[in-house]
Amino acid sequence: MIKMGEQNELIRKLRKERHLSQAFLAEGITTREAVSKFETRGTEISAQTLFAFLNKMNIEPEEYVFLLQSKNIFKQKINQVGKLLMQSGTHEQQSYIKELNQYYFETNDPFYKLISCQYQLLFNSEKLKDSEKFKSCEKVIKDYLNQVENWGRFELTLYSNVLFIFDSDLILATHKNVISKMKIYNSNAYYKYSITTFFHNVEMLFCVRKDFSSFQKILPYYKNQTKEADYCYERINYLIFEKIAQKGSSFKISEISNELSILNYLGYKQIATDITSFVEQTFGA
Repeated sequence: MIKMGEQNELIRKLRKERHLSQAFLAEGITTREAVSKFETRGTEISAQTLFAFLNKMNIEPEEYVFLLQSKNIFKQKINQVGKLLMQSGTHEQQSYIKELNQYYFETNDPFYKLISCQYQLLFNSEKLKDSEKFKSCEKVIKDYLNQVENWGRFELTLYSNVLFIFDSDLILATHKNVISKMKIYNSNAYYKYSITTFFHNVEMLFCVRKDFSSFQKILPYYKNQTKEADYCYERINYLIFEKIAQKGSSFKISEISNELSILNYLGYKQIATDITSFVEQTFGA
């Protein structure tokens, strides 16, 4: 058996931040009364029950330990399958969406609904734009992010992946608050990467929108985030964006030939290829 200590408080907070009921958390695991006693009195539960609770809330055990030690809250595990399907055909993508929706129907777990909406937008952003389905998915994600008080890695990743549904002014107005909510995660390299990715995606979005005024405003935060990057390519990415900031719309890919050569030399060939493709599509050859 596991003595809970502060763990019952953390589980209660995680559950409430997800707006899940005690009955939902208990379903298929234990009784609602048992969950209530655990949360309010810190009664002992088995390791199997604890792991079942975490799985129900899409929280990985290693992150739970991190959150427990740091006294911070909230994270859900990211579904990796969708990322692998980004370059797949429509049939595979639609099958994946259908599977997610079926999971949501069976469990009523909002995690599956959020992931489904995220990938519907990512798979079909151009086709769906301005459609009722697009607006519906957009609303699901925005409503969820607005109601979660303390963001974790899941929320930040979800936000980063669908930044294009938010206007530039809103991103600028909220990014400081977003980072302050994630501040404690910066002490851990695994989670710090999510914050760095957020800044990277924001700058890419502003490039696509040719919004170089907003681009300039975010750049200092991106610079600070990559000062002690655990992976040197993150710093190189920042230096590339710094050159883009200097040139704006007149930027040419030839101006980052040195950075691309360094990435290739260090073995980051795919990153160099992705950057080259992005620059060519955004600014032209």
